[in-house]
Amino acid sequence: MAKRNNPNKLTPAAKPAPAASQPANQPLPAHVGAHNRELVTGLVPTARSLKIQQGRAVQNGVTRPSAGGLCAAVWQICDELYKRNNNACPPIGAVRAAGQAKNLNPNNVQIEYYVWRKFMGIAGRQAKAAPPVTVA
Repeated sequence: MAKRNNPNKLTPAAKPAPAASQPANQPLPAHVGAHNRELVTGLVPTARSLKIQQGRAVQNGVTRPSAGGLCAAVWQICDELYKRNNNACPPIGAVRAAGQAKNLNPNNVQIEYYVWRKFMGIAGRQAKAAPPVTVA
């Protein structure tokens, strides 16, 4: 069996150019990971990092995300829909629509929805709400 080439492994021909020859407005090559950007460009990332809160709630083996992050935004949507739905699990379609309205990544919304369900102890398929009964 032939060995496959590892795209993450740098070969001598694929090493990035020195920092002096890398223009500031040109994006870095794909093989340069975030942890190497400072070494290649000499610049320190300026993005504000999320402060991890201490003492977050843990239920069913799942820890609630820290406030202020994108995951926490999805959990907030789930909590709001849960309360609006009389403490019943909101459908994934409603959570996706609310996430799309807030320009959240749909894949992250779906993943965090199912993590939120596990946190809340909701497992399996949920029965659809029965239509209202009218008495004639």
